[in-house]
Amino acid sequence: MRQKNWRLIISGPVFMLGAVAFFWVMAGQMPQSTDPSGMMRDVGEVAGLIGTIGLALLVAGLLGWQGLAKKPNGE
Repeated sequence: MRQKNWRLIISGPVFMLGAVAFFWVMAGQMPQSTDPSGMMRDVGEVAGLIGTIGLALLVAGLLGWQGLAKKPNGE
């Protein structure tokens, strides 16, 4: 059975919370923008990308994915 990768499991929700925080902080800056709709479109895309990366990290950690890490026997 694969072991869970706790670094990925912890960093996934941190990324997702960071994406939500980034979105709300930038939403507070929207009234000062010269193009509020364009700014929020870009902010939404970036926040969505960061949140998706966080979700992928969480799933990879729960599945025990090791990436390109070497196996314990040196292979």
